[in-house]
Amino acid sequence: MNRKSTTRKCLNCSNTFHPAISEVKRGNGKFCSLTCVCHYRNKYYLTRTVAKETKVCKFCKKQFLHRPYKGPGKFCSPACYYNSLKGKQPWHPQQNIRRKLKENAFSAYGEKCQVCGYTLSVDVHHLVPRSQNGTDKLENIAVLCPNHHREYHIGLLTKEIIRDIRKQKISGDGRVRLGVQNN
Repeated sequence: MNRKSTTRKCLNCSNTFHPAISEVKRGNGKFCSLTCVCHYRNKYYLTRTVAKETKVCKFCKKQFLHRPYKGPGKFCSPACYYNSLKGKQPWHPQQNIRRKLKENAFSAYGEKCQVCGYTLSVDVHHLVPRSQNGTDKLENIAVLCPNHHREYHIGLLTKEIIRDIRKQKISGDGRVRLGVQNN
């Protein structure tokens, strides 16, 4: 069975070709090949620009350009999306105490151990850990030397003792005297 065809010129390359009449009746039969279809579409149909919207990332609060056809645009990157799912906080590595928190603790309690007054090396410690829903408020923060920090973790020093130490007066040399009244 022979198909009935006609002669046409390709819209893209202007070559002559022979499409079936049935294809021409359906509105097809304009191009000699699929390659010409793609080239023509790229040239004439895909030249429109899609407006980008400026949005704010829900995780890191940075502004970013978003194409509306790519979803709701809540996060600027996949990393911000996955970090928000994990419950992380932006720009704060989990293993380090945040710099601002450390500065606040030092301005409130000084850069010395709250128990013994040691100043060479001190740690900022959460009395109730963040993993147990402890806050970053100053009531929950203690500045401790490495020895007292270790004592806290093994249970020799408790948060009640540290809070009692805060209530006591500090002597002239900066050391807290337990059980001794300051004059």
